[in-house]
Amino acid sequence: VVRRIRHDSSMHAQIVRLLYQKGPEQLPAVDVVADAFHMTTRTLRRKRKEEGGSYQQIKDRLRCDTAIRLLTDESLSIAEISQRTGFTEQAAFCRAFKNWTGVAPSAYSRR
Repeated sequence: VVRRIRHDSSMHAQIVRLLYQKGPEQLPAVDVVADAFHMTTRTLRRKRKEEGGSYQQIKDRLRCDTAIRLLTDESLSIAEISQRTGFTEQAAFCRAFKNWTGVAPSAYSRR
């Protein structure tokens, strides 16, 4: 099922739209996002919890989707993909990617 985020007014969709504008290399901290929506960090977290998720889950999904696209569509090194998805250390990216997908980025790109 394809969901049109543009017409979705949930907090999740609003955050996703904001993060796509920023890009995965510059994902803001939760307090910056809360300020953008004129609310406190606590209110933002509460609203996301009511919807059944967290800000970190949205960031992780965006980073994971971006990493998968870069691994499958482009001939970039793991280090370059790590940077493009906002990680300062390649090892941290590799751990996160394995946690998200169950396989290392190098194994994923060989598929």
